[in-house]
Amino acid sequence: GTIDGRLIDPEGKPVVNALVETRDNDWAPGSMVLGSRAPRRVTNAATRTDGNGAFTLPNLAPDTYQIAVEAAGFSAFELRDLRVALGETNDLGDVRLPRGGAVRGKLVDKEGQGIANGQMELLDESSDRPRVYRTTTATDGTFAFTSVTPGSYVLHASASARGTNPLEPSAQSRTAERKLTVAEGDDLKDVEIQLSR
Repeated sequence: GTIDGRLIDPEGKPVVNALVETRDNDWAPGSMVLGSRAPRRVTNAATRTDGNGAFTLPNLAPDTYQIAVEAAGFSAFELRDLRVALGETNDLGDVRLPRGGAVRGKLVDKEGQGIANGQMELLDESSDRPRVYRTTTATDGTFAFTSVTPGSYVLHASASARGTNPLEPSAQSRTAERKLTVAEGDDLKDVEIQLSR
């Protein structure tokens, strides 16, 4: 069978050159399918959308699939429970991709000075298929997450606690957390997270 459709942005314009892949219907970000749940008939296929945003995934074995989409400037997107039957086409029509939101801010110490090379993680708490976004702070302590799937998150920050001797190995790590909610189209700016000593 075949799965086809067209990817469009929130304004209805075609999304060109997006990667569209088939996956086992039970696949989730960061998971592996093992043992008896391993897919036996699902066909792994991938394609890119054309100039009109259209895609076709042909020659799929009959089964239940999900498609996963990756496109620059859009949040990750999955569509599940797509039935494929022998010799038939499952036409999805127009599929609107979300742009997601953004979280931008600064990791600071107790004095308000930016912390360089801090490790930042944005952990999804609201989904049965949790996502984790990671980045490292710039030299001034700033960070940015873009194309974030809407949901409730914990922003986790950590940095090595170094003494005055830069050659001395770090003995401990400083951490902090903050809860955030990201909605479609949000641009959360000036999110500050402070590490204690």
